[in-house]
Amino acid sequence: MEIVLAIIGAIIGLGLGVWAGLKWGVALMPREPWRYWVANGIMALGGIAIAAVGQYLGQLWVSVIGLGFMGGGITGLKYGYGHSTGIWAIHDRLVGTDEELRDD
Repeated sequence: MEIVLAIIGAIIGLGLGVWAGLKWGVALMPREPWRYWVANGIMALGGIAIAAVGQYLGQLWVSVIGLGFMGGGITGLKYGYGHSTGIWAIHDRLVGTDEELRDD
């Protein structure tokens, strides 16, 4: 039963993270790029905090929610932000890909 709860927790955490990341990423789109990187750090710390609480309580499913939230949140931020970031920004500049990846 514990594995079933862990799977459900992963799906819940991933879903919540993607939803929150997309919303926050869209809000960050017109702002400075450093805010995007700070948001990634906050998502990572939030996921780690949830996972730590789960470990403290001895509940694996809560820990897995935290890991799913962190992964989903960072992914949602990237897609919500809509710009090429990190190493992919360097790659896109080298190959001449459009800077704006969204279709209007």
